[in-house]
Amino acid sequence: MLPIGQRGYDIADKEVIIMACNKEGHSEHICALTAKGEIDKVHQLTLHPTVECGNCGAKAKDIDAVCDPIQLPEAGWLGD
Repeated sequence: MLPIGQRGYDIADKEVIIMACNKEGHSEHICALTAKGEIDKVHQLTLHPTVECGNCGAKAKDIDAVCDPIQLPEAGWLGD
């Protein structure tokens, strides 16, 4: 079994990408965009993150950009 997000081949030698979820819109998740090499889109989705993916650990600013969103804690003020 290949790790999530890695490219592999099925029994008919067709290239496939292993993904963690079957949600509609998965093609716009950070893991799918990274696997497709769409780094500019990934960069925009990862600025000022508020959630982390429970599957792959990717951090995003929007819950719709990851498969299994987990809220990140607020950083707050760190002092002087």
